Amino acid sequence: MRSRWPVLLPAAAAALLLTWLTLSAGSKEESSVAGLPGSDAGAAWLVPMLQVLHDLAAVMTVGCLLGAAVLLPGDRLLGAAGYRWVRTAGWSALVWSLLSLAAVPALLAEFLGRGFSVVTPTAVVQFLADSPQAQARVVVAVLAAVLAMAARVVLTMGGTLGLLLVALLAALPPALVGHAGGTGGVYGPTAVALHVLGVVLWAGGLVALLVCRSISVGAVGAAVCPAPGLMEALNPREDESHGGTEEVPRRAAGAGD
Repeated sequence: MRSRWPVLLPAAAAALLLTWLTLSAGSKEESSVAGLPGSDAGAAWLVPMLQVLHDLAAVMTVGCLLGAAVLLPGDRLLGAAGYRWVRTAGWSALVWSLLSLAAVPALLAEFLGRGFSVVTPTAVVQFLADSPQAQARVVVAVLAAVLAMAARVVLTMGGTLGLLLVALLAALPPALVGHAGGTGGVYGPTAVALHVLGVVLWAGGLVALLVCRSISVGAVGAAVCPAPGLMEALNPREDESHGGTEEVPRRAAGAGD
């Protein structure tokens, strides 16, 4: 079985490098306005970094569930590879949940502009009561935690599809409470939801295809072409009596007789 790390580690390193370059290029000294607190440099860096890791965990979760439910063979129960993918999705969903929770105090520190010294439990609770963005992060954290727990017990294809739907639902709240999701009546949130779902499914599908390289050729062939007769015809077998190969089945010659 091929290792996944030669593919996943460079991708993660490239994403982190792109984030660092983006933040470095866009970082400028901001002058303080009289009567208003200045922005905190630590929070200004931490919030986008957490967002990138949050999005990567979401894509990894969706990709593993998409691969287990669609790309891998299975009738009613998951195969061995599908079970491993669902368990991997559970771990990435746990990371997704923790990053969503960690974003709440980071957003509060960025909002206050005074660093993390003023972030107290009381301030966080008040921030959760008043900020739709913080509430959306908590919703994502709860849904991702449910995914992490359910992924340890789901063994069926139907259950995996259900987890995939929950993962797609968990990707929506932060975008829907943003500026784009709050404008345009019903059309604004609908357009944002379709955009987010399309991006997550597309990126998750790429992850699933990359990880699919670790599955044996026979398993992938069975998933893509489940008809055993056609698979047998496409794979020649060795003729024991003559030591050569013959294409199977040879029904055309038999038909001529």
